[in-house]
Formats: sequence, C-alpha cells, structure tokens
Amino acid sequence: MIIDNIDGVIARFIYGQDPPQRGSLDLIIDSFAASIILLTIFFVMMKTAIYFCAFLVFLYVIFLFLLYVQTSTVYRLRSEFSERLKDIVVNKEDEGHYKFLPSFLVNAYFKIDKFTAKHRTLVHPTACDSAFIIYVILPLLNFNFYTPLLIIAILFIILDIFQELVIILSYFRNL
Repeated sequence: MIIDNIDGVIARFIYGQDPPQRGSLDLIIDSFAASIILLTIFFVMMKTAIYFCAFLVFLYVIFLFLLYVQTSTVYRLRSEFSERLKDIVVNKEDEGHYKFLPSFLVNAYFKIDKFTAKHRTLVHPTACDSAFIIYVILPLLNFNFYTPLLIIAILFIILDIFQELVIILSYFRNL
C-alpha cells in the first residue's frame, strides 16, 4: 500500500501536476511491488520444499506479465488511435475474436457470460481478485491450501488475458 501510494507523489515530483506519464509510472511501481512480494512467496515455498507451489507462483508471474503487456497494448491503442477507436464498442459475441481458442472454451465462456449477466455480476473474476487470493487469503491459510488457491489465481489471470485479447482483436479489426 505504501509503494502504491508513493507513485502519485513521485509522478507529480518528476513531471509536475498530474502528468500523462503517471499511468506508466504507476504500472512500473506496482509491478516492482508485486515482484518483491511474489519473489518472497516463491523463495519461502522453495525453502519449505513446496516445489509445485513455487512452480505455480512462477506461472502466475508469467501470466501476470502477459496481462501487463496486453493492458499496455490496449492503453497504447486507445492513446494513439483515440479518434478512430472512440466509438467502438467491443462486440464480445463476434465469433471472429475466438478463432484462436478451442470451441469448448468459447462455449463455456458464453455460458458463464449469460449466467453472470442474469445475476448482474461481473463476467469473470479479474486480476484484482487474483491478487486478493495471493496477497491476502494465501498467507492466512496453511500449506495444504496453497495449490488449489494458486491454480484459481492463475485461472483468474488467464480469464483476464482472454478479455484483453478480445479487446485488442476488436481494435485491430477496426483500425
């Protein structure tokens, strides 16, 4: 929390009042903070010989990095092509976006989407939910629960990556 609050102060100090670079600086500092925490978790698991969980943390970091790359891509597309993309509404049901995935995954996604829309909830868990599992729930439980919780956190990140891919594909189709 301290590092997350410091980035705004640093951005204003370096660039002046509320600069456009603040978002980039925020991402860099948040990534740095997450790296410290995840490395600590990784080394604790290695020291206690929970190698499979350490591997899952490693996978989590890889998927988190992929999510950061995609989020950065969406941000750049919106920044550089704001006039051409401002009226685009992402059509999630356009089948062209899902050609790179097996059909059973796409069908499962649409079933979840319909269920959540019916109950007026989010379409899927987000990276924030994943971070909550890693940073809050995981330390409260004993090692027996680490494997399923890490798998759930990884699945949440993968679902977020999937959403970002749909947005990126929608934008590239309309450029």
